[in-house]
Amino acid sequence: MSDLLETANTWLSDVMQAHAGATITYTRGDTELSLTATIGETATEQSDAFGAQLYGATCDFIVVAADMVANGQQIVPADGDRITVGAVTYEVNLGGNLDPWRWGDPYQKTIRIHTRRLTPAEG
Repeated sequence: MSDLLETANTWLSDVMQAHAGATITYTRGDTELSLTATIGETATEQSDAFGAQLYGATCDFIVVAADMVANGQQIVPADGDRITVGAVTYEVNLGGNLDPWRWGDPYQKTIRIHTRRLTPAEG
């Protein structure tokens, strides 16, 4: 018998992708993936060189981990990868020494990718 919570988690992920998902283009070098992602936000807190606390938020993209396949290989997000939604581009990067992604659920079915929006001059 399968784990009831895992089954419910998979169902919820599928519903979110189908009804609240946006099509994104995930780019690493010359490789592009077309994925469906739900969009979220993560609050951040870091100290600057003078000890002041800096607060902000990242734009997060939640994707199905199994869809993160490039050239036949499973990949995970890396600093510097790009996500494009319409005319807006984001860079995968949480800043500092923090990981640019984390698992989006306890069953590792989804990945939450932390990004920062690029200004037109950076794109």
